[in-house]
Amino acid sequence: MRLTRSGMLNVLNADYIRTARAKGLSGFHVIVKHGLRNAIIPVVALAMVELDFMLCAGCQPTSDPAGLV
Repeated sequence: MRLTRSGMLNVLNADYIRTARAKGLSGFHVIVKHGLRNAIIPVVALAMVELDFMLCAGCQPTSDPAGLV
């Protein structure tokens, strides 16, 4: 939640958000289509890293990776 909030605060000050508002788009459309779409990128990246860690935490090799043992 904190990552999403900080991402949204950074994105809402971007030039393309001000441009979208200046074009007359609704606040909801600006926030959802432009803001949230770009603010969610770090959240998805972190989720993928966490998912990889959860799936591969028990996948440590028990033999020599080169196959020499």
